[in-house]
Amino acid sequence: MAKELEDRIGEIVERKYADFKPSFASEKLLERHGIRVGREKLRQIMILKGLWRVRRGKKEVREHFVGEIVLRFNGRNLKYREITEEKKRERRKKKEAREPTKKKGKYIPPPDHPWKRHTPSLHHNWYLEKI
Repeated sequence: MAKELEDRIGEIVERKYADFKPSFASEKLLERHGIRVGREKLRQIMILKGLWRVRRGKKEVREHFVGEIVLRFNGRNLKYREITEEKKRERRKKKEAREPTKKKGKYIPPPDHPWKRHTPSLHHNWYLEKI
């Protein structure tokens, strides 16, 4: 993308869409100004102009002198469970070998099955042609 176009986009966003998120601002740029720009590229332009901040969560791990461990994320304590030993899984016993079952083939209905007893109505044209 040309530097002039990036500057123009930056000026428009700074003037009109400073409080918009990059995805919504890119939609408005296309809709109102006819400028197609991806939201990631617009996000980078907004970061350079100081309109968008990269927000990362603050993580803290604290160990108290009594041995207690406290995990915090964005100022909130997280609940956790300390795993001291690996659990050993019991192996399941193999089931007794079964006799192999026959594969089922295509279902063929018996001769007196309702599907086979179909008699066409006399009002069908094709039936009259075959008579």
